[in-house]
Amino acid sequence: MAWLVAIITLLAWSPALRCAFVWDDDIVLLSNPRFNPPTWDSLLYYWQHPFWNLYTPLTATAYSALAKVSYLITSGENQPQLQPLLFHLANILFHTVAAISLYFVLLRVVRHTKAAACGAILFAIHPIQTEAVAFVGALNNPLCGAFSLLALLGYLKWVDPSAADASQPRSRHTILWATLAFVAAILSKPTAVVIPPIAMLLDWLAYGRGMRKTIRSALPWFAIVMPFAVATALIQHGSAVGGAIGFRFFVAGDAAAFYLTKIAFPWNLAVDYGRNPAWLHQHFWAFFTWLLPASLLVLALLLRRRALPLLAAIGIFGVALLPNSGIFPFDFQEWSTTADRYVYLPMIGVALA
Repeated sequence: MAWLVAIITLLAWSPALRCAFVWDDDIVLLSNPRFNPPTWDSLLYYWQHPFWNLYTPLTATAYSALAKVSYLITSGENQPQLQPLLFHLANILFHTVAAISLYFVLLRVVRHTKAAACGAILFAIHPIQTEAVAFVGALNNPLCGAFSLLALLGYLKWVDPSAADASQPRSRHTILWATLAFVAAILSKPTAVVIPPIAMLLDWLAYGRGMRKTIRSALPWFAIVMPFAVATALIQHGSAVGGAIGFRFFVAGDAAAFYLTKIAFPWNLAVDYGRNPAWLHQHFWAFFTWLLPASLLVLALLLRRRALPLLAAIGIFGVALLPNSGIFPFDFQEWSTTADRYVYLPMIGVALA
């Protein structure tokens, strides 16, 4: 089934290989002297400085490596240049790794190969993933997603109760590579700070371990999260457009409702929805859109005995959306609180549902 997930993912996104550089690719790559042309000094620079208002040195390293290969391929020409094909291929391959990893994560949770494959394929080819996968400037999303899901897979393998008996002790190597994958995910995009609570929810759903054991297992990852969360808060300057604390909950509720609607009915997808806090102030009905996600949560709570995975799925969706929900202001809110690329990790919850 993993091969089926991989083949469908690659086929679905193969048309992106014919696409060019667009939108912010000019700022990120083409007009960026640190990538065009790439140098060792430029690579080191992004390990010491933020990249586009985020500390994402691993993403910058990926861009630098792809730029270097692109220059080597075109070295025989009069003027070496960046090739969009290589960058699109990297996006697609990282997304494929994410989809395959999600398949194995879901398999550990639902213990049904066809169901796990369906969830992973939904994650892989849903139209709302277009911006994250087909836009070179959004490479940090599939890169972060691939490492995040590898980390979750390693975590679930490590805490599996069946691997903790005397005859088959837990391997420290498993949690080691899972932790390295988790750190790589954060270095790709800081939104990976949501992985520890997602790991706890999957742990609880897959194995039913007690809360104390679950917290103790995930605690080291929460310790890793703290410095990155603080650094991101210091780098981002979105407080000027975030609004008052109470108002931000309406912003977050509206964002959640907007994404759920787009996931259910994926039409009129766009790069910029213009759905910023100022827009919300101008539309009184937008203060009631939070009722949609709230109703789904209430329904899941009422059905929790018969549909526990649904409650966990909603929890994962909400937790994964939290960094870009609007509760914590971020820079892109000047244009829009909502953007399709922000729903990349929350789609884990949709796949589980």
